[in-house]
Amino acid sequence: MEIIKLEPFCIVGMKVVCDWRGLSVEMPKAWEEIRNRVMEIENLESNEFYDICLRVQGEEFTQLVGCRVFEINDVPPGMTGVLIPAASYAYFHHLRPENEIADSFGKLHGWVKEQGYTVDPTDFKIQKSSHPQEDGHHLYLRIQNI
Repeated sequence: MEIIKLEPFCIVGMKVVCDWRGLSVEMPKAWEEIRNRVMEIENLESNEFYDICLRVQGEEFTQLVGCRVFEINDVPPGMTGVLIPAASYAYFHHLRPENEIADSFGKLHGWVKEQGYTVDPTDFKIQKSSHPQEDGHHLYLRIQNI
């Protein structure tokens, strides 16, 4: 685990807003749709897919699953484009099974606190993976005080 800085980047994809219980239903639908419609997205930067938790507010989660683009223009119908600002993140390269990602994010949260940093209050986090997922998953947890 380490602290890194990410420069600003743009994502276009499917936005999901629901409570925790709804994520298990809505996220697979969003993933299927983005994989089926990825060729509609202009200015693709790579073949990597992103699952970004934009915000947790109370019981409501706002997620975006999509692809990185050079710039946001002509967003396909039903999709959303978001500029992710530059920020510092705690980073972990997750090489274990996908169903253990939540555990790795939990460990990342603990490590951040042990290091004396503060997790962004929106619980903003990024999971990046290539397709196929031959390189595992890259996990980023935004931190505040750096």
